[in-house]
Amino acid sequence: VANPEVEVQVATQKFRAKARTAGGAERAGLWEHMVRIYPPYEEKSEPALLIVDGHGHTLFNARPDAQLFREFVDIPPVIVDALLYVENRALLDETRPRLNPALEWDRLVLSGLRYAADRVFGTGNLSGGSTLATQVQKFRHTRGGRTGGLRDKATQMVSATLRAYLDGPDTRRARRRIVVDYLNGLPLGAAHGVGEVRGLGEGMRVWFGKSLEQLVVDLSQPEVGTSLLQKGRSFKEALALILATRRPGAYLGEDRAALERRLEFYLRELARERLISWELARAAHRAPLEMRRGGRMVSEPRFVDRKAANAIRTDLLELLDVEGLYQLDHLDVRVASTLDVPTQAAVRETLEKLSDPDFLRERGFVGERLLPSESATDVAYSFTLYESNPHGNRLLVQADNLDRPLDLNEGTKVELGSTAKLRTLAHYLNVAARLHARHAGQPARELRELTSKAQDPLRVWALRRLRNRPRETLESFLWAAVERELSADPSRFFTGGGVHAFDNFDGRFEGNVSIREAFRHSINLVFVRMMRELVQFHTAELGFDETALLNVAAHPERLALLEAAAERETRQHLSRAWERFAHREPLDAVRELCGDDAGALRRFAILYLGSHPNSSLDELRKEARRVFPERADEIERDMRSLHLAFGRRSYSLSDEAWLMKREPLDIWLVRDRAARPRAGWIDVLARSTEARRESYRWLFHARSTRAQQLRVRTELERRAFESIHEEWAALGYPFGSLVPSLATAIGSSADRPSALADLVGIIQNEGVRAPSLRIESIRFGEGTPYETHFVPSPATP
Repeated sequence: VANPEVEVQVATQKFRAKARTAGGAERAGLWEHMVRIYPPYEEKSEPALLIVDGHGHTLFNARPDAQLFREFVDIPPVIVDALLYVENRALLDETRPRLNPALEWDRLVLSGLRYAADRVFGTGNLSGGSTLATQVQKFRHTRGGRTGGLRDKATQMVSATLRAYLDGPDTRRARRRIVVDYLNGLPLGAAHGVGEVRGLGEGMRVWFGKSLEQLVVDLSQPEVGTSLLQKGRSFKEALALILATRRPGAYLGEDRAALERRLEFYLRELARERLISWELARAAHRAPLEMRRGGRMVSEPRFVDRKAANAIRTDLLELLDVEGLYQLDHLDVRVASTLDVPTQAAVRETLEKLSDPDFLRERGFVGERLLPSESATDVAYSFTLYESNPHGNRLLVQADNLDRPLDLNEGTKVELGSTAKLRTLAHYLNVAARLHARHAGQPARELRELTSKAQDPLRVWALRRLRNRPRETLESFLWAAVERELSADPSRFFTGGGVHAFDNFDGRFEGNVSIREAFRHSINLVFVRMMRELVQFHTAELGFDETALLNVAAHPERLALLEAAAERETRQHLSRAWERFAHREPLDAVRELCGDDAGALRRFAILYLGSHPNSSLDELRKEARRVFPERADEIERDMRSLHLAFGRRSYSLSDEAWLMKREPLDIWLVRDRAARPRAGWIDVLARSTEARRESYRWLFHARSTRAQQLRVRTELERRAFESIHEEWAALGYPFGSLVPSLATAIGSSADRPSALADLVGIIQNEGVRAPSLRIESIRFGEGTPYETHFVPSPATP
């Protein structure tokens, strides 16, 4: 059956409908209690995430060192005897081949009596009814590993019964399997550095620092001399874990004394029943129960060894909508990746050698114009390799040599100057190709007229060249575009809202240099000027006449640009004020705004009387004492004059800001928080419209020409960079925006190595962006009724 739970639900609905039709509501209710079974199949003891490469090599295994009993014969008999005596003594009765392991009438009756007593007298004792078979169902399937009531108990018993009879009426093999499943799934709480601890093997390793193999060896030793002492210690540790399942948090934590008392009782009883020898019981009694505080017993892999696997796991978090890596690692999933594990290991080994100065020196990587020898080992290298095929770009290698959690390929935002120059050059050539497609073959008269109206130098160059060479091919035109010469001289530019100076990395280059040479030698100033031309091109494409906007004060678009600039700046100011004051109590916010200097009371009087203009002197003093209780004398002395100066007057927000020497939006927000302390950011932003408009009214005065010019130029540049970002995003730029500055051409907007690989793939693939692949298939629940396979949907390049 593809999905047993679905089949059971459908059957339930049909039965319930028939029962109700026949007036059998009670029978339908009973069916609801009994039919919600867990599908019976051979469940895995330790499901875990497994990531492999295309050849089946393991890249990541969430449980590489799982400590499990594979078969019943692998379990030491003394462990089986102790477990059955504690939990389920008749389970392996060979004289009853058809025994139902989920049902023991005496235990069920006892559990029923305890349940009735709890309902009447509130005893809190509800234990005693679960066999090992039902307990396996409980800690595998019931929420929280707890039985919530009769319905849960019935579900566990029915499910365990069906599972026991999977192979026929003879349940002896199934009962032995129950012992294996129980010991492999013991719920033992959690430990620091490990998380959930399940199973006897995992418990031995976490709490006692001993492997399951060592436990088996110890318990097979003869009961003489030092062998007896070691056997007694190991048996006591294993028995302690079996007993701790009742209250693992307490018994394995602070209540060790209670665990010791239970151990002493069961050691005596096991010896009295001749399940263990008295010698072994005495040896176990003398052995101290020394528990560790958790933590893994195996060495953790280095960060550099897990970078590629973690990248895939991060993808899976989003694909599978899982909360975190811990939950992901406990899913029964096998993932086939595109990565090549042997090549990945070889590349990682080579990158690590690049931290060795001798290795670098022997290969000529260290020198006067290369890496200084004293800093050669400080360089972090990353490497990404894709294989292109008809389905997309398959990731084969993703590695770096930084032994930290940070993934240099995908987790960084780094200033990569040469990468930025490549993106700028690709964008420049795309614009040139667009101009060729738009104007090639036009009559010379039209081209001459367009040239006279052109606002940007790149368009002027393109129109003049096409006018002189009307039949020029695209390839020839693009070669001419990269042979254009731009100045490499250091200079200052207005960009990003101010004037910035740029220099070249290599001071040998100055004067005019071709774009081709500038790219080859990574000359900054050529690319800064190229980016300025691109900004001017996009400004013109957006329909703005920059010259007219800057020179005509009454230009209709100028006002719209100023309003947009004011809106953006006031939002930024208000956001900073929100970060400063929003998480403070209203009185604390008032104190911080007013300060603690000699002018604090003056600022407070202006602040308070601005929102309470008709307040009396007594009211002003009372509120001032509440805010500044330590300044009672000053308040008594100064408040009368302050009330006379600022009471019963109406000041604008800008005037109050001038009087208080504070930002107007800080003043408005502190007042608003005092009136509405529980308001959120969205509400505050909506109410602040008039205050923000008032705070920037000065910008629209005729005397603010210089401030207006700065904001118009900045707003034009910002809008041009929005257009530039759209083109960069089409070429794989990974972030949601660009820094609106000419410095973006030399790396100020940052990039990441994986996005550079995407860009190189686009260029090598002649402008076609193919999908990047690193997961080839996902298989859930292999070997179970839930087995489901997924493969990526075909993506159109």
